[in-house]
Amino acid sequence: LMWTLLSRAITRRSINGAFASSFTTSSSLVGGAAETRILRSPTTQDAAAFLERMNNRVGSVVTDDATLERYNVDWSKQYKGKSQILLKPQSAKEISSILNYCNENKIGVVPQSGNTG
Repeated sequence: LMWTLLSRAITRRSINGAFASSFTTSSSLVGGAAETRILRSPTTQDAAAFLERMNNRVGSVVTDDATLERYNVDWSKQYKGKSQILLKPQSAKEISSILNYCNENKIGVVPQSGNTG
């Protein structure tokens, strides 16, 4: 199981023959009112925090463009993402810690179990 972090997701939908892209947002109800938050891209400080959450395991945080390119294209080669970081957690505890961090820091997450090997 691998996770790619995105601040901008590309969605493809036909609108009069054109395709549209949209920013990823997170919505939740706060006190009965809807709250929308714009998600941000991970930084080098975030990468260090993720590495720490995965016990500084070598290979658990991937940021090099050549490797990311392979994971940013889906199996059908129709959709291409722009992830800047790939995480390879190995336990539920690591996943929980990563997701809590992302939630607190408004970082978008796209779980990816296919296209991983």
